[in-house]
Amino acid sequence: MRKTLFLLLLLETLLFIPPLIFSLYVKEIDQAKKFLIPLTFSPLFLFGYMKSPDREMDRWEAMVLVSFSWVILSLICSIPYLGEMSLSNAIFESVSGVTSTGLTVVRDFSEMPRSLFFWRSYTEWIGGLGIVVFLLAVLPHAIATPPSKIYVAEGKAERIEPSVRHTSKVIVLIYSMYTLVGIILLMLAGMNLVEAINHSMTAISTGGFSLYEDSIGHFNSMRVEAVVIFLMVLGGTSFAVHHKILTGRIREVLGNPEVRAMLLLILVFSLVMHKEGIRESLFHTVSALTGTGFSISDLRGLSEGSKLLLITLMVLGGGYGSTSSALKLMRIVILFKAIVWHVRRTTLPEGAIYPLKIGGKIFSDREIAETAIYATVYLTLLLSGAAIISHLGYPITDSLFEVASAEGNVGLSLGITSPDMHLVGKTVLIIEMIAGRLEIFPLVALIIYPAKR
Repeated sequence: MRKTLFLLLLLETLLFIPPLIFSLYVKEIDQAKKFLIPLTFSPLFLFGYMKSPDREMDRWEAMVLVSFSWVILSLICSIPYLGEMSLSNAIFESVSGVTSTGLTVVRDFSEMPRSLFFWRSYTEWIGGLGIVVFLLAVLPHAIATPPSKIYVAEGKAERIEPSVRHTSKVIVLIYSMYTLVGIILLMLAGMNLVEAINHSMTAISTGGFSLYEDSIGHFNSMRVEAVVIFLMVLGGTSFAVHHKILTGRIREVLGNPEVRAMLLLILVFSLVMHKEGIRESLFHTVSALTGTGFSISDLRGLSEGSKLLLITLMVLGGGYGSTSSALKLMRIVILFKAIVWHVRRTTLPEGAIYPLKIGGKIFSDREIAETAIYATVYLTLLLSGAAIISHLGYPITDSLFEVASAEGNVGLSLGITSPDMHLVGKTVLIIEMIAGRLEIFPLVALIIYPAKR
């Protein structure tokens, strides 16, 4: 396990090279020094990787490894923020970035260094796919453990190619291509190059960090909003679906239950919230469902009903195998279909075989149970977090909204998240963000690992 850990840590430090180059280009030397600090540890991690014995990990160790590497990544990525904000805020902003959440504690956007804005967007772009996917795409043969174990441990499941290594390469290629397309489209819509680069990275990663305090609303442009909606939908759609689109298998895409569910939810919720304005309701519906977190107006003015609808969308989430988090649409489809399946099965003679079949795939009783268990744990964590936030003096609906946004890695906020938020509240949201990004169980494995040993 140590060999793989050192390799992940090495990759995490090398991720600081692009922002270091950018900070030097814009002549922000103080920021460049901060980006250089993690890089000084690269030789140490390389030495540790070369000297550590290579052995295969079991699934438990893989979950612990991935969770630990994400915690370390969050801490390392907080270094560039130090000096611009307090330690707790730096860690919060870092976690929000690497988990591609988008909740922010930046006090004054006008005083942020340009390289730090790039860093925020860059961490969301990396976090949108996950450090393990990049590792398997760049260094596929550097570890002895089967790639599938750490791939699954990071919350991934779908394969585009038979090999996880090839799947990772294809995903990174599609992801990079869409980011480039997003930059071009946003520039055509009216953004300058810097704005387009940052917002394309945070849209396709469903991260939601913006260069402006009022997010996409800053541009007040329907063309920009249309492009951003398109990019958010791309980010919230499974990479397996993208691969089918790019290889011409359109009929399979049209029959995909997640694609149908996403389009139906966007249509229904946009119409239900039409009193908020059709432009706002459509944009915020897509933003909440895909887990992006961009906004075009102040959400604090929403009615209680609209807040609850957005909470529902943030809990549902985007496609399985996309950059979105939350429960994910496939789990929702499985749960709803399983209810009907269970009722029908109880009416059949004992011993009759009646499998649950969705989209041409048969789901076993174990898979159905695992889906139900995950949904139960997810909602329990949501309610527990909301109870704690509410206890700090915030309205219960607003507390549910903020925690749903954190756990679903969304980034929409009603104003609870702020630089002056109580440390307990920040800690709760940090835990929710990491748990949501790793799909809870790997984080649980990390917490109880010392007792298991």
